[in-house]
Amino acid sequence: AAARGPSAGHAQGVSLIDPASGAAAFLAELHAGGPEVQLVMGTGEPRELLARDTGHRGAVTADVVLNPQRYPFLASHCIGAEPVVPVVLVAEWFVRAAMALVPGAGIPSLRDVRMLRGLVLRDWGRVDSRFRVTARFEPGANRRLRCELHSLDGQVVHYTATADFNAKTDVPPSCQHQPLADCDTAGETLYDTPALFHGPDLRAIRRVNGIGERAIAAELHGCWALGWDQRDLLLDVAALDGALQLALAAMYRFNGSAMLPTQLGEVRATRNERAGEPIRCTVTVRSSDALQAVCDIAMTGGDWSVTMSGADLHARMTVRAASVQGREANAPPCPVSTILPSPLSVGAACCPEPQARMSSGESCARAPTFCPRRR
Repeated sequence: AAARGPSAGHAQGVSLIDPASGAAAFLAELHAGGPEVQLVMGTGEPRELLARDTGHRGAVTADVVLNPQRYPFLASHCIGAEPVVPVVLVAEWFVRAAMALVPGAGIPSLRDVRMLRGLVLRDWGRVDSRFRVTARFEPGANRRLRCELHSLDGQVVHYTATADFNAKTDVPPSCQHQPLADCDTAGETLYDTPALFHGPDLRAIRRVNGIGERAIAAELHGCWALGWDQRDLLLDVAALDGALQLALAAMYRFNGSAMLPTQLGEVRATRNERAGEPIRCTVTVRSSDALQAVCDIAMTGGDWSVTMSGADLHARMTVRAASVQGREANAPPCPVSTILPSPLSVGAACCPEPQARMSSGESCARAPTFCPRRR
């Protein structure tokens, strides 16, 4: 057992190390390296746990413990009956692990966040689920780290990414100056579609306020608005997931496909100087079909400004366009659950001549909340 103070040490006949010898031993340990630093991550633990000075090491390892007490919101992220870990939570872990390895360097960007095998929590509520996050310097790379999320034995890799402390934050060009039609629809209506499976703790789309042929804009709820305890989260995971939810909802209406994000080309986050402003998000489609889509996402307001460039979505369920259009044709005119446009053209669900109406600035009489003037 270690002595508790100088008097205890002298009482047990243990002499103190002189400052010069202690400093020399400390420096020798720093330069010698040694085994990877091992941490345990999870909400309910102080954020400083991942902010200790481990920059002299070549890698950092963090065990992630998942259960309803630490991550209660995962019960609202179920596909079927089992919770699935969202990609934005994995991004949070990668950022925190990278910051632990390079303290004081700010927030890294994440490139090529790739899902190799999803995290399905089959024993949720019965036993803890444990995984391991590692971040290590890439050979010859300046402040660039390789991040992985894998099983405890290292046999199964679930997610990979590269954390880069040198990248600059820019809004993707496709998210700038997108022509949008005014819209004012409660986001809650989007959760009635097969595209979104999210429960009450993750229903982060507050209101859709703009939509175009290849873009959609909305206000989002953040962690505090949804009642989360955010003290042990670095990023606003709820708002980030809401941004991806907005992309999924748009793809369902454009392509008739319910999709899931499988890869994020790049994620960049900067802390806002003025917190408390509404969280606004724009999703712009680069390319899409019934099986796959790529989009760019820009989020501002709240505590963070975040861009997710090259978000890759893949279909988990495809609805044939003919059946989608047929169902809409037999439905009451413009129900709020069809606020997003029908596949591939703005206003097609409600307006027989959407492009003519939109270009002339005339409101669609059958869709007063969806097809008003272009701004």
